[in-house]
Amino acid sequence: MSLEQLVKGVQAILAGELWFTRKLTKHMLLTNSHNRKAAEKILASLTNRERELLLATTSGLRNSDVAAELGISLYTVKSHLYRIYKKIKVPNRLQATLWVAKHL
Repeated sequence: MSLEQLVKGVQAILAGELWFTRKLTKHMLLTNSHNRKAAEKILASLTNRERELLLATTSGLRNSDVAAELGISLYTVKSHLYRIYKKIKVPNRLQATLWVAKHL
């Protein structure tokens, strides 16, 4: 970065503006675009029932409550969750909740 660019950046920041180099802006845009496309692909791989179950579990319901609400067995809930976690590449309910918050 040239001294002139650095001075412009500092002046912009002091004026209360946001300032990023073109290189950083390009990187952020491309990274977010890639992440968004990956999330859309993962969402498309979930069945409607898996999406329904994912939203129910990440809203704070316990597995037994999800089973009762959806009219399925507790074992079926656990089986679905296992497959969902594999698809969205998370190890547990907390990470799934964070994934949903970020991508839905």
